[in-house]
Amino acid sequence: MQMPQFNDFRTKHFFAPGLYARSVWRPAGVITVGRLHKHAHFAFVVSGVLEIADGEVVPPPQYKAGDMFVTPAGTKRAVRAVTDAEFMTIHRLDPDTRNLEEIERQLVADNDLPSLFDIENKLKDPALAAPAQCKLLETDI
Repeated sequence: MQMPQFNDFRTKHFFAPGLYARSVWRPAGVITVGRLHKHAHFAFVVSGVLEIADGEVVPPPQYKAGDMFVTPAGTKRAVRAVTDAEFMTIHRLDPDTRNLEEIERQLVADNDLPSLFDIENKLKDPALAAPAQCKLLETDI
């Protein structure tokens, strides 16, 4: 049985020659599990406070607005919004494209588990959406 999922992310896409940036806002309390990425990329906390777990450090460290780090290839993380927060990743594209499905093929590892969410962070099956008052849920970013 699948747990109900948060389904009100605010996802934005940005493009520059050879680069793709994606930002996702989520309210405090929401837990997300990212995709398994093929390549290293930059990650920024744009606003708020996040706990980001990669299985290496326990308890997971907190990052605040303005913090930046490099995500190594092959990393999969769980992120908990301590406050309302926006998180951005920046990726190199080769070849350059603005097609989101092609970008996902370039960035996400072939051996990653299937996602419940589409590239816009909307549930593929809306029946899995949690009630609006429920926030402590899992999703993909």
